[in-house]
Amino acid sequence: MSSLSHQQGATDPAHEDKCRRCGVSCHVAVPLGDRAIVVDGLHCKFLAEDAPGVFACAVYTDRFAQAPWCHHADVAGPLGYLGHDCPYGVPGLGKQRVSDAEFRELWPHLWRILRSWGVPNFVHHEHFLAAMHARTGRDWIALGVSYVYAFGLIALAEVVRRWRGYPQDFTRKIVHIGAGMWVFGVVALFDTWTIGVIPFATFIALNYI
Repeated sequence: MSSLSHQQGATDPAHEDKCRRCGVSCHVAVPLGDRAIVVDGLHCKFLAEDAPGVFACAVYTDRFAQAPWCHHADVAGPLGYLGHDCPYGVPGLGKQRVSDAEFRELWPHLWRILRSWGVPNFVHHEHFLAAMHARTGRDWIALGVSYVYAFGLIALAEVVRRWRGYPQDFTRKIVHIGAGMWVFGVVALFDTWTIGVIPFATFIALNYI
């Protein structure tokens, strides 16, 4: 980011060459504890991805006029609007991209905050909704797999019980053990734990009835 405007700061080749084109500064980050976590897809409507992981501003030379929410790097750095390891920023201060594994762990908390915000008017709505669908769509597929597993487990246990002539509580014990083992499936398949517990809640309710 560089230009002369209310954000201040001059443009020169040495300054421009520092940019890694990571796109982090153009993403909205969700505050979580003492960190600001980048959510891929939640970015300025003018951010373009030239190649995987390589970003550029589509209105760079006129960005402060077309995107009044944009800040020059000299201003954005102290405010924490750049990446926490950005060459233009303040070391340790700013937005963070986390690993896929950590993001999945944090996603339920991030999603709760994002739902309370709504979609900001300056982000690229289609990219944002596609990113959200990719996350939540996986959960609904996992939910279907959970029910297939549960009903398949009940059916298999009942077939074995009748075949071997075991008492009625055989099926119940197998189902309880199998349901407990499915916690590994929840951790592996779901991004949002609140959806992951729906199958368990369903069968608790059925047992109660």
